[in-house]
Amino acid sequence: MHRFLLTRSTCGLVMLCCVVNLTVGCGKGKHSTDHIDVTGTVTYKGAPVTGGRVTFLSDDGFSAPGRIDEEGNYTVKAPVGHSKVTVDTSMLDKSNRGAKMGGKGVGKPGEDPDPIKGTFVRIPTKYKNFETTDLSATVSKDNKNIPLELKD
Repeated sequence: MHRFLLTRSTCGLVMLCCVVNLTVGCGKGKHSTDHIDVTGTVTYKGAPVTGGRVTFLSDDGFSAPGRIDEEGNYTVKAPVGHSKVTVDTSMLDKSNRGAKMGGKGVGKPGEDPDPIKGTFVRIPTKYKNFETTDLSATVSKDNKNIPLELKD
């Protein structure tokens, strides 16, 4: 009986040590990066993109989404350094309303409790995806206003 308790206690101690080791090893470093508030305008063919979402994806894998307002302005807390940038307006396309998954929080099932507002602007689909976008930006404390000009 004592042998079983000793083995069980030893397993518990080993597991505790593993958890502590993992927790201590998760400090600042490769697993975190600095972020800065970035603003700008999104335009396509010289006109503002009047709603949607921008997302910055840093070279080391940190992403930061932000909303485009009804005047074409965006704000995002973007990772410092070089990032690829996507722009997506598809959520505003009323002709493309497919079946939605059940919503979380307040509202009817399938309803976003905080929907993105604006008017749909059809932009090239390449901007919606990190694999195909040709937009990029370098975020720094000296470069916090980054206009995004979309082209065909």
